[in-house]
Amino acid sequence: TPEAIRLFGGRSGGEARGVAIGGTKAIANAPADGLGDLVNKSIDKATEDFAAKKFRTSGLAGPFRKVERYAAREAYMEAARAVYDLSFLLGGAFTQFRTVGDGMGDYGMIRMAPWLHPFLKVLEQKVMKLKQSLEELNAEVEDALVLAKSRGTRVEAPVPTQRMCSRAHEAIDRAVIGQENHAKALLTVLEQLRARSAPERLPKVIDSLNDACVQLQAALTSSEFRLHVGDSNFAEFPSLDNPAEVITANLMESDVVLTQNRALPADEPRCTELSDDEGGQVDPLAGREENETSV
Repeated sequence: TPEAIRLFGGRSGGEARGVAIGGTKAIANAPADGLGDLVNKSIDKATEDFAAKKFRTSGLAGPFRKVERYAAREAYMEAARAVYDLSFLLGGAFTQFRTVGDGMGDYGMIRMAPWLHPFLKVLEQKVMKLKQSLEELNAEVEDALVLAKSRGTRVEAPVPTQRMCSRAHEAIDRAVIGQENHAKALLTVLEQLRARSAPERLPKVIDSLNDACVQLQAALTSSEFRLHVGDSNFAEFPSLDNPAEVITANLMESDVVLTQNRALPADEPRCTELSDDEGGQVDPLAGREENETSV
């Protein structure tokens, strides 16, 4: 999908839309608004084929084509949905949050907290769903293939090769089973993002910037600095009497970057998908004046 290409390939939205995906022309040529529906319909179609015992092109090993292995097929489909949801979220909205963070640092992310934190919660739920589905699928694979062979039970063809089994074991170990698995690492990063963008960190961020400016001013006006650069380059070096006030004023001006979507025409998309508990739309800059006064 375009989001997956943007996430893993570093392409822009336009470039991602122009790339054919896995040879699936229907998905590659689908309109942006209908792509998610098309992917989900493809998963639904595969689920229906499984229910109708149409396994010829399924790629499933023999044991998982049996009626009693319904749980394995269901876990497989649920994992596919979770993967698509995560690629959509991480390659779409998450990249825009990252753009704000790259441009405005911790301050920008703190301002976006009313949007970012609900988004992170959804991401965590999707990661946990994928983890659960893969763990259930792995249990089915262990029972149907690994334990069956150890019990001397005949495993119906087609069966994976030894190399396939080895690679699958390594992959599931990295993804969800191992001590330092990818799911655990991603959940840790999401929690760190939530902590770093907590609104209560704003005074600390301002103080840190103030301290940096004070130290920078001392360095730029020191005799040792002048010895290295000469007096002519900084003959009229301006003094910042109160760096904290300057920083706060500049940051308030930079909020215009976060409010550009307010000026968009009515037919343009806006960042209003996330809402608060009462069902109203969330404004990440709400209460700005109050917060700045407290700082």
